[in-house]
Amino acid sequence: MNYNTVTHKNQYCSINRKEIYFILFAIIGIFLFNSTPISVLSPILIILIGLAIGITIIYIFGHEDTRYLLDLFLIGFGLRIFVAFFSYIISFLIPNWTPGFLFSNDGWLYSDQGWQICKFAERGIKISADQILINPNLKIQSGNITSYDYFASYVYLVTGYSPLSLLFISCVAGSISALFIYLIAR
Repeated sequence: MNYNTVTHKNQYCSINRKEIYFILFAIIGIFLFNSTPISVLSPILIILIGLAIGITIIYIFGHEDTRYLLDLFLIGFGLRIFVAFFSYIISFLIPNWTPGFLFSNDGWLYSDQGWQICKFAERGIKISADQILINPNLKIQSGNITSYDYFASYVYLVTGYSPLSLLFISCVAGSISALFIYLIAR
């Protein structure tokens, strides 16, 4: 008797266990995707998309060094994700600290300004950097508006307020740039 196949009374219907597991995981995935807020789900999706992009680049361009590049990418990406997530969690444990950013003036200022720009965009208000700088009602922590503020606002429009998404996008970009540097230098 084959233990991998469940046979019903109908001789034309046999279901493989792998198919059952796939169907169960698909149902669980759909349920989690629909019941989880996008600001919580987006960092996970960014990690999965980053892995897919990195592995695709390795298999397209790294013909001779596939195994080495795969190890390099996975270790580098994993370490970056771990450090980003660890610093994110630690920032909530330190009293009187900027939540979400261990180094408060590293990314929090731009994240906050990106969130303000995102809130204007959600209301349909187009606001330029000049308008932000001369408006006394808007708080500008960094002293200037940069293109990263607008990038953060686009990310927040898609993901909701999720600073972890910004950190993980930086992890993806850094890991993929290491691949390109290796491929160029080889």
